[in-house]
Amino acid sequence: MATAAAPHSPHSSYSHSTEAPAPARTTSSTSAAATVPLGPLMGAGTPSSSTSSENMYKRRQSTKAKKLLQFFGSTPPVDVSVDEVISEGFKAIVHSKLPLCYFLHALLDDYASENLFFVLEVERYEATPFTDAQSHLQAAYAVFETYLGRGAYLEVNIDDRVRRHVISELARLGRAWATIASQQQQLALNSPASANLPPPSSMAAALRSLFDPAKSAVMLLLESSYAKFTRSSPLYPRMVRELRAATVVEDHSGAQMYTADAKHAALLVLAEYMHREGLVAQPSAAAEAALDRSPSPPVEVQRHGPSGGSGHGSAPSSSVSSPNERTREVDLASAANGSGGMGHLMDPQVRKALLRRMLQGFAITMLGADLVQYAQQATGSSPASA
Repeated sequence: MATAAAPHSPHSSYSHSTEAPAPARTTSSTSAAATVPLGPLMGAGTPSSSTSSENMYKRRQSTKAKKLLQFFGSTPPVDVSVDEVISEGFKAIVHSKLPLCYFLHALLDDYASENLFFVLEVERYEATPFTDAQSHLQAAYAVFETYLGRGAYLEVNIDDRVRRHVISELARLGRAWATIASQQQQLALNSPASANLPPPSSMAAALRSLFDPAKSAVMLLLESSYAKFTRSSPLYPRMVRELRAATVVEDHSGAQMYTADAKHAALLVLAEYMHREGLVAQPSAAAEAALDRSPSPPVEVQRHGPSGGSGHGSAPSSSVSSPNERTREVDLASAANGSGGMGHLMDPQVRKALLRRMLQGFAITMLGADLVQYAQQATGSSPASA
């Protein structure tokens, strides 16, 4: 299992507000004021399951959206009450925000947080409306290199057969894109308007479902971790106690709603982890530079501001050209065989920089708050370099 870490592919970024950006999995939108590196696709779309009970649960949640959990004024995020987490279990907490912070802390303690971030990132990838094959394929490579390559930053522990299936499909789709790109170049000579034709629907569908087998395998790991969380982690009764104490019942609708205290409780549980692991201080420049060394081009996703639409990320964009097919196949083979060149992450200071960056991104995406700033203010910590 890879070292514990939070949601972030270290070579990509979102633009978002550190005060109150649109939290993940809502249609709220807010202003962008800062940039914190996150995963290429992290922050939108709800983790899903193919089971009918899961789909029924999500439909029921959708009908309650306007009633739940208002703590951002006129643009409240939708969340799941702690009582629903107790009654519905894993499928409820994986759709939540505040309860999910407690589960994340438990996963961090067990060095298994990469499983949660992989599921969230794949859901983001699946929900992104890609407009061209290049950006779609680049995003797929970014997810693969972050979570599925041997020695990846956040390598998930899945069966080799599943991993190799993804590698085979990704290589096949890369070859298909190379063929399409060549055909489009020929078309562009005669008709410039044809240069950016959308990919065939069959290729788009294959890319969108590329990570399904891996996601299913990781969801099973998460369910096992959730069972342990409810059975033996002190964070579970703490979650129930603190979030219940910060829950009120709306007079007219009878819906359960969290107060502002619930958000602070969720932030505090993650801030405590950061303090315990020494993640509050600014990492050294050397650690940040080592973390930012990328084996592949970055993919950037913008989070819309107030006039920019739904608050979901737009399709990834990049100024780099399409990845070379043959080079990418070599990269995939190297990643599969453990020669990805990630040895610098064994440096404890680089690992701390990774954890800090990803936890900060998770809190901004899910709760609309800068966790590092919150942790510093909560204890009067200095932002001095580690």
